[in-house]
Amino acid sequence: MTVDPFAGSPDFATLYGGATSPLSPRMASQLWTTAIYFADTYADADVSDLLRRELPPIARRMADDVWRERFVVCFEALATRLARAGSHRVSLRRAPARRWRCIWSSTRLRPG
Repeated sequence: MTVDPFAGSPDFATLYGGATSPLSPRMASQLWTTAIYFADTYADADVSDLLRRELPPIARRMADDVWRERFVVCFEALATRLARAGSHRVSLRRAPARRWRCIWSSTRLRPG
């Protein structure tokens, strides 16, 4: 998913402007832009070494190409959910385990 954040951005004021929204429109926009940035930056296999250098030392040993691909997919999924305002319908207290399951499976570690 390659998206130009300056052209065709979702209307976050409409999507997240309601009183019941857990995110402000500005926060949703910033999170979306950052997710797009990470997904686009690390989509190429050529930048695997760059990503590994930016990770904490303990995580570097698990950062192979399969992990990098899953890392990118997670940020693409996050950007898509933010653009569709789908995440505001789920309680944020219950959401983290489901939202970040892709990261747990990509590191080959299991919670608990």
